[in-house]
This record gives sequence, structure tokens and C-alpha cells, in this order.
Amino acid sequence: MYEKKYIYDVLYGAIYLPEYAWHVIFTPEVQRLRELRLCNINSLCLTGGANINRFEHTLGTCHLALTNLDNGKYDISPHEKMLFVLATIFHDVYNAAFGHSLEYVEGVKPESMFYDAATGRKHEAYQYRAASFEPIYFGRLEELFNKIKELKLREEDIKEIGDIINGKGKLGKLLSGTMDLDNIDNVCRLAYHMGIFNNKELPLKLAKAIWIENNELRIDEENIPLIKEWINLRESFYKFLLLNPEEFSAKYMLTEAFELFQRQEDKEIGFAWYDADFQLLDKLSKTSSDVSNIVSNLMCGQLYGCIAIYTTIKTEKYRDFLNIKEREIVEKSISSLIKPEVVQTVYLSDKEQAIIRGIKGLTYFAEEKKLRLSFDIKDKIFNLLVDNELSSHKAMLTSMRDEAIVKYNKYKMKSPIIGVHPILDINKTNRKVDIKTSNNKSYELGYSSRDLHLAILLKNKEYINLDAFEGNGSLKPENIENIKQTVKEYLINFLDDTQIIEHKLYSEITYGQTSN
Repeated sequence: MYEKKYIYDVLYGAIYLPEYAWHVIFTPEVQRLRELRLCNINSLCLTGGANINRFEHTLGTCHLALTNLDNGKYDISPHEKMLFVLATIFHDVYNAAFGHSLEYVEGVKPESMFYDAATGRKHEAYQYRAASFEPIYFGRLEELFNKIKELKLREEDIKEIGDIINGKGKLGKLLSGTMDLDNIDNVCRLAYHMGIFNNKELPLKLAKAIWIENNELRIDEENIPLIKEWINLRESFYKFLLLNPEEFSAKYMLTEAFELFQRQEDKEIGFAWYDADFQLLDKLSKTSSDVSNIVSNLMCGQLYGCIAIYTTIKTEKYRDFLNIKEREIVEKSISSLIKPEVVQTVYLSDKEQAIIRGIKGLTYFAEEKKLRLSFDIKDKIFNLLVDNELSSHKAMLTSMRDEAIVKYNKYKMKSPIIGVHPILDINKTNRKVDIKTSNNKSYELGYSSRDLHLAILLKNKEYINLDAFEGNGSLKPENIENIKQTVKEYLINFLDDTQIIEHKLYSEITYGQTSN
């Protein structure tokens, strides 16, 4: 029935699938992948990779699996082959909208859900209802479980498919390992669409060359250069994804919108695992005016201005930045360093407090005995105060005002609102591949990256799409350099890392030479 039916793929040409694959591909669960981006964000500047969907990637991974299993290296039954191929089709089925971007906020791994989700069981993170009650995609109910049953598969087969998706079992590492078919297709496909890779034969050659034996990744000696080429491509590709300023800003804004929603006490709108990218954004935009504005700006390309991107080896600090309350402390601390105001501990009498109450540029916090003075306090008012009612504090107030004015002239920002977005780079940009050859010679190829990238963003409306080279309005390049220096000094102290690296913005383009 399906012998001549094909899917024409941008990398592999005509893809022919076995009948059991066609049987499950048209389920709502798999078709939903057509509305999920392969990237974690709707990228503004990396447009080639922004709109590739996970359905395309799923079919590519399935094709690589069929190619791999026909390389003559395996002694497996047709049933085992079918379970592995089905695992490649299902491996992204329960991914959330915008993929890893929201997984980092929710702390949920979709790979761990397959068995529970497919069989309708309760999972620790989500509960999946029975197929007959859950419309999931354009009004269609869940069909995956019934389609699997029509293939005469038992519940233990579904469990084995789930194990393969999680890298377990005889062939699990072929789908989820240090270098697997999923990631081979992912990297090559996105890199091709982005325009930094032209060698369409690489993923197919790799799929034919590798195999799993005794739970170890194997390859013939003469094919080692294929792995090295893939490792080099992966590094170039991930530098674009992890170091581009607009990527950072967009990811922060999506995360911020979702976090603000989570903080709402009375949530009238709920999210579901099956929400596609556009559905999630539509729901978010209806939750509150603040969230709606963020989503609107995100989708219209009005991104927070990126001042700087730093890299540290202190990956253990990632949790501090992932925690909303902890991150906000850092953001407010950096903002206060730049804001042209000074805070001092001082006791003011009730009479003195009454005198300054309501004066712009002076605020007293009685409980903490803290006085805050801003650079923009009017000269006439300031002089009247220090010459009369506050004369006993004249030296201190004059010093505070001088310091506040110095800060303003240095940074030229009245009320900075700083955002900090973390990206954890463990085995992303660089990944070590342990592999054995057919004659049992062991190779360690590449190395594992272990870094934490931090983007410093300006969230003020006037600094939207900030050009960090030219500045915006009163904010000049020299002011930006002063801000960056202050931020770096803060991060060195906060991270306890004197070796923190500051990246030149947009330098990732130097790694993006087209690979043939």
C-alpha cells in the first residue's frame, strides 16, 4: 500500500518508510510536531533555523535509523527493528512548546514521560487522560495508544520504546547517547538550514558507519574523520545558538513571560503538554497585560537590549540564576550599581523626615534608617535643605549627591532595569565522543564543554533593540563600556571567578564558516 509513497527531505531526498511507520505518523500526537519548532525560540536573526519543525527532524531521524539498521552490523529481529524505528518517530512527541526553553523553567524531561503519557498513566509532572477524553490537536483526540495496539504491540513493547527513547536497552545509545542519530540529524539539519553546512552526505555516512555492540558505540577506523567533522560542525552551530545576543534576549523574554504567568495566584488559563508554539503564546498573551506586552514585543522583534555576554566555568551557579527569586536579587543588585543614586545609613528625626517627605530625589526608609539620594534632586531644593533643616548632615548629603552625579555621568542611565539570562553549556558546544573501532581500539574524540553563559540585558523600553556599538539616545558606547566593566566586576565577585570571559558581541559569526 505504501511502497511508492515517499516524503522528500531537504537533506536526504526521497524517504521511504515501512508500513508500520505510516500507520502512526498520521496520529495527532505526531502531526502536532509540525507546529513545534526544532529551535527553542522563534529566532529573529537566525532565520534559517527558526521555522524548521520537529516533524521534519523526526522523519530525518527515522530515516537515519533505517539506514543504520541496514548496515549489516546487527543481529536483531524484525520486531526489535520495528520498536527502534517507532522510538525514533516518538522521541519528540511529548516535547513542550518551544522545547527546552520551557523545560528549563518547568524542570521536566519529556523523554521520561513517554510510557506514562502513551498509556494514559499519571506522571509526576503531568497527568495524561484517556484518549477518548482529550482533544489535543485541532479537535482530534489522542490516537497514539490505539494505533500502537493496532500494530499488535503489547504494553511491555511500549515500555521498551520508552526505554529506547531514554537511551536504555540494546540500541538505546543509538538514539540517546554522546553521539546519536537524533543529534546527528538535529545538528546537520539546523546547520544546513542556517546556511553554515552543505555536506548532505555527512549524516548518512555517519548513520551507515556507526553501530552499537555490547552497549558501546563502534565505528570502523577509516570512518573516524566523519566524527571529527560532526564535532567541528556542532561547535560552530552551537556558538550561534548560545552566543547570539538576540537569541539570548528572546529566550529571556519567553522565560520571563512564563515565569510571570506562574506567579499569578488565580490562573484562569491553563497550559497543556499538547499546546503548540502558537497556542502557548496565544494563551500567555491572555493572562495579564504585563505578560501580553512581553509576548507582543517578543513576536514583533522588540527585544531587550543586550549589553554583554559572559562565560564562566562556575556551572554550579546555574541554579542560582534559574531560581526566580535568586536571579532577581542579582538583577536588582546590578541595577543599583548603575542607577545614579546613593544610599547611606543615617538617623533622621521625625521633624527631618517630615521635611523631606515628598521631595523628588530624596527617600528615607525609617525602619532601616536608610536615606536614598538621587542625582536629579533640584539644586535649589538641595541647597535650601543642607543650609537649613538638614545642615547637620550637609557634608554627608553633599558627598552623596556628588557620587550620584558621578554615577550618572559615567553610565547615563536614570532607572536601569537589568535582566540576566543563564544558558548552561554542558556537552552542547563541545561534546566528547568515546568510541571503539571494529578492532577494539578506543578513541576519545573532542572534549566536553562545561560552561555557564550569562547575558546582561537592558529591559527599559527606551533600550529595546539596543545597538551596543552605537548606543541609544544619551547612552553612548563609552557609557556601555563603563556599564560592562561594573557588571563584570560584580560577576567576578558573585561567581568567585577571576577568569570570567567577556565575549565580543556577534563574534559567533566568525565560527560560522560554511562547511562543505
